[in-house]
Amino acid sequence: MILQRGGPHRLWGWGPPHGRVAVFVDGEPAGEAASDALGRWIVEIPEIAPAGAHDLEVRGSGSIHLRDVWSGDVWICAGQSNMEFPLSRAVPGPGITEDVSRLRCFLAEKRVASGPGEDIAGAWSVGGGEESAAWSAIAYAFGEHLLRETGVPVGLIQLAWGGSPIEAWMPIEAIGEIPSLEAHAERCRKAALGETRDAMEAWNSHRQEAFTSTAGRDRGWASPEFDDSMWAACPVPGVFDEVTGDFDGAVWYRRSIEIPEEWVGRDLCLRLGVIDDLDHTYWNGVLVGTTGTDTPDYYKHSRVYTVPGQLVRAGSTTLCVRVFDEYLSGGFLSPEEMLCVGPADDPGAAVPLAGTWRIAIEQGIEEKPPTVGNAQETPAGIFHAMVEPLLPLPFCGVLWYQGENNLGNAARYRLLFPAMIEYWRFRGGRDFPFFFVQLAAFGVPRRSAAGSAWAELRAAQMAALALPHTAAVSAIDLGDAADIHPKNKLPVGRRLADCALQGIHRRADLCASGPEAEEVALDSGRLAVRFRHAEGLHTTDGRTPAEFYAELESGEIVPLDGVIAGDSVVFAVPAGNRVRGLRYAWADNPSVNLVNAAGLPAWPFRREIP
Repeated sequence: MILQRGGPHRLWGWGPPHGRVAVFVDGEPAGEAASDALGRWIVEIPEIAPAGAHDLEVRGSGSIHLRDVWSGDVWICAGQSNMEFPLSRAVPGPGITEDVSRLRCFLAEKRVASGPGEDIAGAWSVGGGEESAAWSAIAYAFGEHLLRETGVPVGLIQLAWGGSPIEAWMPIEAIGEIPSLEAHAERCRKAALGETRDAMEAWNSHRQEAFTSTAGRDRGWASPEFDDSMWAACPVPGVFDEVTGDFDGAVWYRRSIEIPEEWVGRDLCLRLGVIDDLDHTYWNGVLVGTTGTDTPDYYKHSRVYTVPGQLVRAGSTTLCVRVFDEYLSGGFLSPEEMLCVGPADDPGAAVPLAGTWRIAIEQGIEEKPPTVGNAQETPAGIFHAMVEPLLPLPFCGVLWYQGENNLGNAARYRLLFPAMIEYWRFRGGRDFPFFFVQLAAFGVPRRSAAGSAWAELRAAQMAALALPHTAAVSAIDLGDAADIHPKNKLPVGRRLADCALQGIHRRADLCASGPEAEEVALDSGRLAVRFRHAEGLHTTDGRTPAEFYAELESGEIVPLDGVIAGDSVVFAVPAGNRVRGLRYAWADNPSVNLVNAAGLPAWPFRREIP
């Protein structure tokens, strides 16, 4: 194993009450302690020599003999499935030729606990052997890069567990200390105690009542005569949370379509793509389709409805969709080309439905109670069983890759993530370095920067950078549209290692950050964004910078073509439009190409413009 260098090593354990424990290094006495009334003991020994392997023996009522012990840097590697993703599945393969025997990993057994934990189970293994195939690919690449660059042995403590929300990684009292999250803390407490059955039954009843409500229709919202000019503008496809904030319940979408004479009397095929989660769809006030909870996988079911010919008349027609979201984000999730309407017997004549719609909230529902379908979802469960026992251990820092299980609750994550870091540091007694991965691109690429739960969560992650000794790396360019677990993990680990080399080993020759928007200015029809960490700013494909969009006062979101000028990207504002905001890579799966000389991608952002 590896013990943290730079100071005394802290060892602890259990034995008979009021017993004596002595520690020997290479056969020489190094420290001793007495166990308390419960048999617990702790002893600090001087730092072992950094060069070479050592033998360490603990003698008490029995003895424990540890061999091949080194002094180096120890890192806790935590998070969910993308941190857990094993080296054996990563591409390209490791291709490591150097000796990595001084790279060690402790693979912790997955456990949850309902109260404070004292010990964890697991085993150390040596890098380069067959066992390292099961290590986290990110952790392996991180440790290998550090070892090669510094020569310092690296120990990795892998705590990752797929499918775990951030609430599982922090105690419930830490959630409750955030004033706006007191109610959420209480929901978490009930979930951890298994007291959610009544709450789920009540929520299901309320959800069904709200879904079948006719409140919006009774107000005339489906009627073509209704005036929706005061409703908010919202891009489609996209999620309505962009306009409403985090919201569950019924939201109405409306837009007008011009129907040509040649369509009159013909059945139309109305394609709306995937709607998250449920819907009622109206054509000129008449219900033409609905998808409810009786449809299997309704939240990812593509909507295709028939508009009967007798309802089709020439001229302006009002299309209304009552979208009902029950969990996380809601809205239209398919690519633009999948949203269209046209004659059923002539698909080529279909017209697109993507663009700006008008929306209004009909009614909300309470947030779905936390449930514990899997052990790793238990609030505070992982913290107590796997994190808490390790916090007295001297270690160098933490690597973190998590967030997918908190999609749709970005505002909450913005509060929880820094609170979790602060609590870990409080219990560990110091502000240890904390480096994390911003979520990779995932999902269907879209040609418009509509609302995105992924973009919101990425932005929420960055709130943790307000804390000292934190750093982030981007994986926005390393995602996979079809796989939430992209296999290109080794660059992620190396980017994290560069953070450690720069921040801890003081390597001034390294750039560990991609271009970061520092200033956005609008002047005389010229819009410019200036970046820091922008030395050698360029595009990877030689084309103009992609994924920049202007938010217009009208509510439209339009793409921008810009040119690179030193550390800035400059755009001409569309004539006759007032720009209220600029966004970059603000999508689930943006196609980014803007990088600096180190090849690191520009950070996604969204900025308002006065």
